Amino acid sequence: MEITLRDYFAARALPVCYKFWMHDYYHLDCLSAEEIAKEVKSDFDESTMSLIADYSYEMADAMLKARESNKQE
Repeated sequence: MEITLRDYFAARALPVCYKFWMHDYYHLDCLSAEEIAKEVKSDFDESTMSLIADYSYEMADAMLKARESNKQE
């Protein structure tokens, strides 16, 4: 299996997405932190892992799009 540039970008974006969902989103400064804090938070919850992976690939797609538009300039 070959790793694509999209996979590489997603892997690079993964720590940022993880930090957002596991730290920043649940941070006390977040506007709805009290409601969010009532939710069960687990690093290994299947839906949370899927969400973080999806956002990593969305970020990768945005990086690829920016890369293509910069090539055209």
